[in-house]
Amino acid sequence: MRRRFHALLILLGVGLLSGCMGLRYIPQAATGQLRLMTGGAKLKKAMADPDTPREVARLLGEVEPVLTFATERGLRPSKSYRRYVALDREYVVWFVTGSDPLAFDPKVYWFPIAGSFAGVGWFKEQRALRHVSRLERQGLDAASRGASAYSTGGWFRDPVVSSMLGSGPAAAGDFANVLLHETLHATVLVNGQTYFNESLASFVADTLTPEYLALRFGAHSVEVSAYRELMQVQLDREARVLAAYNELELLYASALDPWAKLAKKQLVLAKLQSDLELEHRPNNASLLGAKLYGTGKSEFAQLLVACHHDWPRFVAAVSSLRSRHFGVAQLEDFGPVVRNLIAWQCEPLAD
Repeated sequence: MRRRFHALLILLGVGLLSGCMGLRYIPQAATGQLRLMTGGAKLKKAMADPDTPREVARLLGEVEPVLTFATERGLRPSKSYRRYVALDREYVVWFVTGSDPLAFDPKVYWFPIAGSFAGVGWFKEQRALRHVSRLERQGLDAASRGASAYSTGGWFRDPVVSSMLGSGPAAAGDFANVLLHETLHATVLVNGQTYFNESLASFVADTLTPEYLALRFGAHSVEVSAYRELMQVQLDREARVLAAYNELELLYASALDPWAKLAKKQLVLAKLQSDLELEHRPNNASLLGAKLYGTGKSEFAQLLVACHHDWPRFVAAVSSLRSRHFGVAQLEDFGPVVRNLIAWQCEPLAD
């Protein structure tokens, strides 16, 4: 339920889906990525173009300082975000998730080489909606969400796209958060662990952004205060979503019969829709996003303390994690894995 929804895309050249899904997914993914990689203009040219709105040019000027800041803290920016593409649509991709209607059990997609992911991204909204319909015909809860930002995890040279750029005093912080989030993906990406990857990127970006803004604009600047206000609104909404998630998780684990569970589920979701003034009724698939992006905050914070707030040490520690350390794919409760790093006093795990 974040205003800025991020999508991690796996495209042609990284892995191939098998069967009919692969035949539908691969061409659109390859074509969509190629258009982004070859479209637009280099950042400096875009910034100097008189047709580029002043606010856009100002935000594009933040790319180099943010990436330098990220490098100094142990992140490893890829060669992405060196071009700017003005989109002809509101979102860069639409991310589709599916789930069991009576359990938070995500539909998982497997890619050779890249591993498994709890969702897939489509470059055209209509294709995403058709995918939602296919999942619903299978009896699953399904949802499609527009993603303002995306990353291919360092596999391709991803551009800055216009949907990454907001407006107003919080825009600089919002954009910095996006760049830090995606740069973390290019630095640390554990195969088959979507909850860990997205929650780690969110924690790092959310924690580092105020530090960047304070250094860039001053601790008492408008940019810092506006960003903190924006984040508080987002955190309040996410807390409400997680409360509903936890309530439903208890319901699904109860001894009630399936029909009673479905009836109570609709009451919980109707209340959530009303409280957050959502246009559409949420479901298990849409609520999964809160867990994908907001798990393990306490453990990550404790690890940062164990690293003496030394970001390069923190990044080195989480970079040492491998799929085998999680035991199973798509582990939702990865707290014990992070606590193991804490027990090692922030030392990277041996291969």
